[in-house]
Parts: sequence; structure tokens; C-alpha cells
Amino acid sequence: MTTFMPRDYPVIEMAIALWSMVPERPQEGDIMATRKPGIGIGLKEANLFLWLLVEGLEAWEFGQLKISNYEPLDPTGQYDPASAYTRYDKHRYCIPMTRLQTVFPSLDLVKVRDPVQAYQPFYTLDTDNNLWLTDRAPFTHEGLIFDKALGVYL
Repeated sequence: MTTFMPRDYPVIEMAIALWSMVPERPQEGDIMATRKPGIGIGLKEANLFLWLLVEGLEAWEFGQLKISNYEPLDPTGQYDPASAYTRYDKHRYCIPMTRLQTVFPSLDLVKVRDPVQAYQPFYTLDTDNNLWLTDRAPFTHEGLIFDKALGVYL
């Protein structure tokens, strides 16, 4: 007889990088942070990242989404820039903006990438209480999160 353990499927808030920087820095779509929802999003965070709610993984699995790829070393123990994994792969998991746009067709990438306005298409700013609110159902992780090391969607 098989015993099944109860699974914990929380809803997690994710911060996604909005644009690619120099190769050593985050690339567009990289998952920069995961946390419990409802903590609040500051204006600087709203300008730097796209925030969305995702569900379908266990809490420990969501924690894995922030892990990094380690840069490979050459035989002398030094970093090898000519290796198969380049430095921009330091964030292993991402949500490509084009994939997000296929799931949410009305996503305006021009507005999302504008660093001047804090445009969050999945949240609404409550100016009375200075809180970001949402009534949108969370995205499911399936087919949305890309593993750059394996080249597959979770």
C-alpha cells in the first residue's frame, strides 16, 4: 500500500528582472526573488522588477528557484570565459517575457520595461494605503518557469 504525504502548494510572489544588463548581471526574465505574498512592493522594487504570483510547487521547490549556476573552472582552477556556461547563466531559472506574454496576451512589454513608471500589470496600487493589491488568480508554474541549465520548462 502506498502512503501519500500531503503536499503544500503555496502561492509565492516572484520578482522577475525586467531587462538584461552586462553579462555578469541578471538577464531579462531571471527570477530574482521569491517570497510570501502580502509583504508589500516598494516603488523602487516596482520599477526594477515585474512581480507576479505563482503556485503549484511546494515551498522548498520555490526556494530552489533562486539558486545559481556555478561558473565552471578550467584545469588550473580559474574561471574560463570560453566555457559552455557563461557568467550570465548565474541565475538558473527564469520566466521569459515572451512566454509570459503567450500566457497573458494583454501584457504590454513596452510599459513593463519602462524604468520611469512603476507599471505592474498584475497588481493595482491602492494609493490610500500605499499597497499593491491583486485580484488576479496566480499563474501556475507549469510551462512558465525555464531551467537554463537543462534547457527545459518545469
